[in-house]
Amino acid sequence: MPSITFMSGRKILLTHGSDQGFGGIERHVVELAESLTDRYQVAVMVDQRQFHHFSEKITCLPVEMTRSRSHPGLLWDAHKQIRTFQPDIVHAHGGKAAAIVKTIKLIKPSLKTIVTVHGYKKDTRCYNGHQAVIAVSKRVASMLSCPAEQITVITNGIQPQPTLQTGPDFPEKTHPFTFLTIGRLAPVKGYDILLDAFKGIDAKLWLVGDGPEEAKLKQQAAQLGIEDQVWFAGRRDDIGYLIENTDCCLLSSRREGCPYVLGEALLANKPVVSTDVGNCAEILPASWICETENPAALHELMKKAASQPDLLFANQQEVFQLAKQSYSLEHMTKQVEKLYQKVLS
Repeated sequence: MPSITFMSGRKILLTHGSDQGFGGIERHVVELAESLTDRYQVAVMVDQRQFHHFSEKITCLPVEMTRSRSHPGLLWDAHKQIRTFQPDIVHAHGGKAAAIVKTIKLIKPSLKTIVTVHGYKKDTRCYNGHQAVIAVSKRVASMLSCPAEQITVITNGIQPQPTLQTGPDFPEKTHPFTFLTIGRLAPVKGYDILLDAFKGIDAKLWLVGDGPEEAKLKQQAAQLGIEDQVWFAGRRDDIGYLIENTDCCLLSSRREGCPYVLGEALLANKPVVSTDVGNCAEILPASWICETENPAALHELMKKAASQPDLLFANQQEVFQLAKQSYSLEHMTKQVEKLYQKVLS
């Protein structure tokens, strides 16, 4: 089989459908694009408000993404950018981008497209009709309706967050144990369930992120009488520092694909407790996972973690080692490149 360097000089176009948000998909596209620039001509087709996330090595092609995936103007603009760049492969991330490039393939059937499915979707038809599909976990792969031979499971690789000095509002540790959870304050993250579960736990909870549920969650914490134990940290740039200074990272989500906080924590040798979402059951010991939508089960899991930290840490030693390969950005990029090569061969 030819080496990966055989692909040098090929044009790769990455795209996602976000406008100005920056979460897991957007970060993934940035890190993958930067990882490919030494061996490919890389462009990204994204909303102009995303441009500042990319280095000068990346060609940025603007498409206004506030419009719906079926908007004629959006489809025409995307088609023009693809026609101008003439990519060997278009690699779309998420349902909106997958739907856009699938429609463009009707105009240009020779276009080679790969899509990455980052999370759970009820309607998966937009992921059909491409040369290949990447699923970020086995669970995500199991929900797809395209032929199994087209699906490759590739876990998100992660560029570890730098351990920067924290800001002046970093709280003093007033409890013997601290949980950290990171994510957009939206219903899918299950933070309402988390707060219910946290009542009665002798620990501190750092809740990092912003979003539409912030006021509602703060009110809930006050009603539960736990507002002094919960730090609503907002959006932060010192994630590496926070992970280093917590005792345990936590996921309470209702749905996930391949959550970044899981990999970031494990790469930093921090244990994780989680609801049974995404690839968590593929990575974590079963004893540190509970079912979704169950505050009582999550309460017991957190109580066990806070009262038996040595057991928690000991149980996840093997997981820390596994994560160094499973979540390696270099390992992920090589797997993606092999798929590119397969599609173009």
